[in-house]
Amino acid sequence: MIVFDFPSGWYVLFGFALALFVIFSHLRKSTKGAARFGFIGLAIGIVSEAIGVGMGLWNYSPANWPVILWLIYFLYTAAFYQMFKVLDSKEK
Repeated sequence: MIVFDFPSGWYVLFGFALALFVIFSHLRKSTKGAARFGFIGLAIGIVSEAIGVGMGLWNYSPANWPVILWLIYFLYTAAFYQMFKVLDSKEK
C-alpha cells in the first residue's frame, strides 16, 4: 500500500515551487521550454540522489524515500528557467 504522508515542510517546499512556476509562467505567458528544462533538472536530481546514496553520503530507510523530492526538483528547475527567461527578456 502506498501512503503519501510527508512532513508539512515538504508540502511548503512544493507549494512554493509551484507558486514560483505559476507566477513566472504567467509573466512570461508561456511554458514552452520550461517542462523540458524541468525534466533535465529532474534527471540531474535523480542521478545526484543515486550517486549520493550509492556512495553512502546519505541513506533512506526503505519506508522513508522522499518521492516528493523529485517533484520539487522538477518544479524548482522549471520555475528558475521561467525566472531566467523573464529577467532575460526585460534586459533586451
